[in-house]
Amino acid sequence: MPDVPEGACSFCLPGGVTPQWFSHQSWGSTVTCQLSSHWANGEFLGFSLCAVIAFRSFSHCLQVKCTYHFSNEQGDSHDLYCYLHGWYDEKCIDSDHILVGFDPCLVAKEDYMFSEY
Repeated sequence: MPDVPEGACSFCLPGGVTPQWFSHQSWGSTVTCQLSSHWANGEFLGFSLCAVIAFRSFSHCLQVKCTYHFSNEQGDSHDLYCYLHGWYDEKCIDSDHILVGFDPCLVAKEDYMFSEY
């Protein structure tokens, strides 16, 4: 990606399968991964996120909130939040949808404290 967006960006597509290129996948609402000890260096681009939402005649607005829960070996923790694409008007949805997003996680890059998580 030669040009990384300044802020988070996302989109929504019909479908029900997470793309295979997402290396950390799980069922449910939680994905856990171990970051390298130098994850917050200058080469870190951000997090790619994907959520598959299964609808059964859904007719409301929707927004997916992602919580990053960072913790370190000393037991300290810190949370950051990101919102994936959604819609704010009432829509009638009868099929599964995939929400895909990119979050450059600028706060973590700019705040040196995240290098210890």
